[in-house]
Amino acid sequence: NIVGIYANNIGGICTGSLLTPNMVLTARHCVSEINNSQGSVECGVTQFYPPADANQYYVTFETQMPQSQIGYVAVKEVVTLPVDSKFCGNDQAILILEENVDPSVALPLVPRVDEPIVKGEKYSAVGYGATNGSGSGAGTRRRRDELQIQCVADQCPSAYVKETEWMGNEGVCQGDSGGPAIDQHG
Repeated sequence: NIVGIYANNIGGICTGSLLTPNMVLTARHCVSEINNSQGSVECGVTQFYPPADANQYYVTFETQMPQSQIGYVAVKEVVTLPVDSKFCGNDQAILILEENVDPSVALPLVPRVDEPIVKGEKYSAVGYGATNGSGSGAGTRRRRDELQIQCVADQCPSAYVKETEWMGNEGVCQGDSGGPAIDQHG
């Protein structure tokens, strides 16, 4: 299931994927500030600060993010990759929830690990992000279909995409970060 993440420390939202009844995959930049103030990423320069305390994050399974703490599950641990703090190629984090989510509320997504991603493949993006550059519509889970893989790993410009990543033909909006790319088979 796709989840909404409220980050109390920054007063912002992100998206994530429930992988087990108590584990959510998201983007590291949703839990760690970065070391530049211009907001853009420069590979080889941009780095992550350590993540904020787990008690700063709340996860919801609702379609519309609740406006109070009711409807959220607390996070008890934030786990980042055991590698250096460079941004590019390392933008993943795991949130361990305080409690297991009942299967009647949400079922875990099954990550695709059995076949490689290929250029031209279609996918859908799901997230709680805005619908435009001014931030309108944020906080509602939406799905954007008919997106396409533009390049994979070393086929992509190395200034933007590392060997563990791929790039789509169109972007998503602020708040969609950490959300899944859903292939044609779900």
